[in-house]
Amino acid sequence: MVSVAVTGPAYGPNAMVEPLSTPVQGNIQVANTLVKASKMCFHIQVVSPTSRDVWLKPCPHFGTIHGAATVTSGNKLKINV
Repeated sequence: MVSVAVTGPAYGPNAMVEPLSTPVQGNIQVANTLVKASKMCFHIQVVSPTSRDVWLKPCPHFGTIHGAATVTSGNKLKINV
């Protein structure tokens, strides 16, 4: 798993990036990632199921982004999207 810098719309302090319903080029899998999306550039978590290098075309779509709010309750963290 690696962090990849991506660009997307600014959604405020917290947002959730979710994988697309269709496969991403190179069979890359995107993990649900809570990001600080107050700027248009942030990092998401991706994983490649193979050990081979994956070369992507310019401007691939990795996932969708939604505004999110975090609420803490005791020692657990709940994320409401």
